[in-house]
Amino acid sequence: MQSTSTSPEGKGAAVVRPMDVAALLWTLLFFGWLAFDWLGPEWAAVVDVVFFTPLGVAVGVAQLHVARRVAGRERAAWYLLAGSSFSRFVSGTVWGFWTANSLDDNRPVWLVALTSAYLPFLIAGLLTFAGVRWRRADRLRSRLDAAIVMIGSLLVVWFFALGPFFRSTGTHAPAVHDWIYTMGDSLAVVLAAALYLRSGTRYARTVATLLLVASTLQVIPDIAFWSAQGQFTYRAGHWIAGFWFAVWGVKWLAARYANAALDAEGAAPRTHDLAYSSGYVPHAFLAAASMVLLYLLASGDRQDNLLFAVGSGLLAALLVAREMVEIRERERLLRDQTADTAWHRALLHHAYDFVVLMDGFGRTTYLSPASRRLLGDAVPVTERWGILKAVHPDDHTALREAVDGASEAPSMASCRMLSVSGEWRSLSLRLQDLRQDPLVSAIVINGLDRTRETRLVARLRETEDVEALGVFASGLAHDLNNVLTVIQAHAEMLELDPPRSPQEASDLAAIRTETVRASALTRGLLALSRRKSSPREPIDVASVVRERVRTHLRARAWPLSVRR
Repeated sequence: MQSTSTSPEGKGAAVVRPMDVAALLWTLLFFGWLAFDWLGPEWAAVVDVVFFTPLGVAVGVAQLHVARRVAGRERAAWYLLAGSSFSRFVSGTVWGFWTANSLDDNRPVWLVALTSAYLPFLIAGLLTFAGVRWRRADRLRSRLDAAIVMIGSLLVVWFFALGPFFRSTGTHAPAVHDWIYTMGDSLAVVLAAALYLRSGTRYARTVATLLLVASTLQVIPDIAFWSAQGQFTYRAGHWIAGFWFAVWGVKWLAARYANAALDAEGAAPRTHDLAYSSGYVPHAFLAAASMVLLYLLASGDRQDNLLFAVGSGLLAALLVAREMVEIRERERLLRDQTADTAWHRALLHHAYDFVVLMDGFGRTTYLSPASRRLLGDAVPVTERWGILKAVHPDDHTALREAVDGASEAPSMASCRMLSVSGEWRSLSLRLQDLRQDPLVSAIVINGLDRTRETRLVARLRETEDVEALGVFASGLAHDLNNVLTVIQAHAEMLELDPPRSPQEASDLAAIRTETVRASALTRGLLALSRRKSSPREPIDVASVVRERVRTHLRARAWPLSVRR
């Protein structure tokens, strides 16, 4: 089986194991033995058992390994497939020894029961795999594909197995065990084809495809048995053994792929309402039925011409219906895509975002409608670094550095651009290099017009400066007021002293006058700091003291008041 690598170069990378190399060498040895008949016919039976025994065991063990790693119905399905493989391996080994040592073609009942025991396991396993519920819009397509696969698989099975089987008469008339093998293997082909259509993930469809190939290879040798009309008897080493070996090999590939997918965590869980995809199996069965019809016409065999002609006609009608559904679905998707494109175009046309695309040479390849409304025709489309013509000269270097830095990681830049009105607009830009994206292939510049925010910030800074000036003026006014209060108080106390000379009285009056003017100046500074006029009201000191300290004081007859 495959394992996964956890190296930094790629998590989940497949690694070839020795079992893969051994399986390849074993296959080459087997087909070399068929082609060159090594060891002669006397050793053919022994060599046949030697080659098939390890392969049968490997297939059963691989299927058991998958069953232990999954859950639900899928686990039960893989267990049933493993049971089918082990049953087929044991019965095939016994049948090989019996055919090598018995001269009688009539098989005993116990051998028939043993060799046909694998069919119930195989059919039950194919039916146990869980399917998906397709979306309502895809159910008609899935049903048409199911009809194509059913008719195509029945025609292929009829040509290789059922047709020659039902036409066999005389000494080569089918026995009971022939009915069991042929009908069971034919049913397995139809069920494997149906499993493919019911699978909704790549993992499940790949497994279903491999099981379908194995089931188809199982019925192909029937045409040699039943077309010979009793003239064919199998012996070990015949070319038919190559088909049976291929059946085992494809089953081993199915289990190997399932284990590898689980190692890489690629087996997505089944979900409902998935988008339907027909795949290539319906077309493969359609092509196979057409090739069989052409073969019958070229060979001159008239026995099944009518059946294949009718079947091919039904397939053609289903194919036409299928294509009409596809055309209708494409038209619906085109309408949805057109509406979605129109919606995004209208949204981009009315968007406020500034969007510019630049190639690796600095040429502007796209301007959004908002960019054209902002810049007008100031940016030449084909000129290298034509966008710089709309950028303020002081911001050219910042923009170039942001473009160069975008190749490593998304970068940011701020620049001023000249608008159609002749005003410099402040833009905040985000640059991202998407030249590796085939849908974009350009450097994407997304921008927002921040002019209003820039102006508001400038005004806010001016307001902060005025506020700081007011705080300074308030502090200065309080300090000056304290000094003036001391000067005014001392002047009043000097006036209460005995009369002084006229010069001294004049000086005191001058002091009192200037202190009043200085007090008016401090009140102006306080009003400036508060941005409003200072209210004045008389305060009764006695009532304030009485309320605050709850002390009864006897006030003077005349009211004592101060101004604040």
